[in-house]
Amino acid sequence: MDCLRGGRLQQLWLDHLLVLALRKVEDLESALFVVAYPEINERCREAVAAYQLTLDPSQPATFEARTLEDIVTALEEVDAAASGFRERYLTPMERSC
Repeated sequence: MDCLRGGRLQQLWLDHLLVLALRKVEDLESALFVVAYPEINERCREAVAAYQLTLDPSQPATFEARTLEDIVTALEEVDAAASGFRERYLTPMERSC
């Protein structure tokens, strides 16, 4: 597909190809390419959605996208210390200027 050979989807495609190559070389059936991004990043969300449309749904899943907020929420269920990560990196700060 031409949309994968240039522009905003090319890096996702190349990274995904690397995971697919590792699956073959290392005989890894469960290797998965996961993109994690902050939910406020609209450009990333749009690129991920566009990339997912290029994938063949009849093939085994080798790509997932998760927001950092979803990942931290899952971590907080296991270890409350993850809330420190949320506070430091995912909570917007008020500017005093």
